[in-house]
Amino acid sequence: MIIKSINNIRKKIIYFFISLSPFTFFLFFLFNNLKLINKKNLKILLYIKSPKFDEEIELLSKMNTQNKVFIPISARLIKTVYSKFFPIKYKYINDYNYDTEIQKNTYNQKHLANFWNIFFKLTLKFYNIKCVINPNFIYTYLQEFNRSAQLSLIKNVTIYKEGINPPEQNNYLIKNYYSKKNYTGDFIFFKNESIKNAFENILKIENTKTFVSGLLNIDDFCNVKNNKDKNIYRATLFYSYAIEKKKVLGDKIFKELNVDYETESFYVNFIKIKNILTKNKFIIKLKKNDHLPPFKKLLKKNNLELKDNVKLICNEKSVFECIKNSSIICSFNSSSLVEALVLKKTIIEPRLNWNNSNRKHNFLKEFEHLSLKSKYFSELLTFIKEDKKINYNEEEIKHITQNFFGHVDGRNRIRLIQKLEKIF
Repeated sequence: MIIKSINNIRKKIIYFFISLSPFTFFLFFLFNNLKLINKKNLKILLYIKSPKFDEEIELLSKMNTQNKVFIPISARLIKTVYSKFFPIKYKYINDYNYDTEIQKNTYNQKHLANFWNIFFKLTLKFYNIKCVINPNFIYTYLQEFNRSAQLSLIKNVTIYKEGINPPEQNNYLIKNYYSKKNYTGDFIFFKNESIKNAFENILKIENTKTFVSGLLNIDDFCNVKNNKDKNIYRATLFYSYAIEKKKVLGDKIFKELNVDYETESFYVNFIKIKNILTKNKFIIKLKKNDHLPPFKKLLKKNNLELKDNVKLICNEKSVFECIKNSSIICSFNSSSLVEALVLKKTIIEPRLNWNNSNRKHNFLKEFEHLSLKSKYFSELLTFIKEDKKINYNEEEIKHITQNFFGHVDGRNRIRLIQKLEKIF
């Protein structure tokens, strides 16, 4: 803990000095990419490095060729630069109101833009940067960075990291959180048709700037030759802090379904069961590191502990690894349930009182029969102890997985790379 704190302090100090001027920022970039200097035939794809985005870029990086390479630039470092020009007193400027509020702070904006203009002018003397790639064009700290890249004739591309939701949920999210945002980028890749349509209809983005490339990591699921008798773990629980579901479901539906109580009961029952079935191995995968404190609070509240037969992980294993090596997948209204269907794994979720008005937010709408439902401890214990199996219909699996993942032919990475090369 002490070592981690020291490292964080050291990193903050280093980042502070790097962000002092565009020249020091450029020197830092130069030092980290010395091997690529003056290789004019090498097309550089500069991507925003962050934990949420790294997994997707890592998949694409495996497809690097002699004339194309993905190079990271730290999101945290770009945020440090942004905070230099917009310190804490400007915290009211956020992802959703930037376009409006920035008009009242043009002095700061001008100086931040000048920082990035100089950085790109210096960098382009030594590197053939073709595009900057981000996971979401809405982020405040990236606005002037992306704009400066475009002024330097570098393409501004988004590989949108969200959107694996039911169509009505995608419409709800974009309408409520993005409707006041202007899209000024060059191109966006989407996971499926419903999120693409939501952006085109609500933000009025031209369809010449959009493309459904599909979910990149689903290629691994599609390309598994034979997954029989390879289940190391009896079950994996994908844990997500319940309150975050309120953002996508809305307050009304969140209360109607009693999500907070029902998901907590489901999680607690799972933990109790894995403590009973000590001869079996289990995984509990947190959606992100921020979910560790509420998870520990859940354990303490219910006087629970984790025994040696369970692995508590976050980024240590991918979603694919967890699902591929588990017999049963437990989750609530999550893309992990649909991903598990690609490999025909048994999926279990809490039994909630979905009705005609809120059912449109159910991930398994019209396919509810594809999952086992559990409300009580005894039900979940039986399912997991007996390693319950479900006989799936191939056409149903294909239909629901295409709805969420765009394509399930194992070619999503190739599809994205081929389209990306045409853009620049």
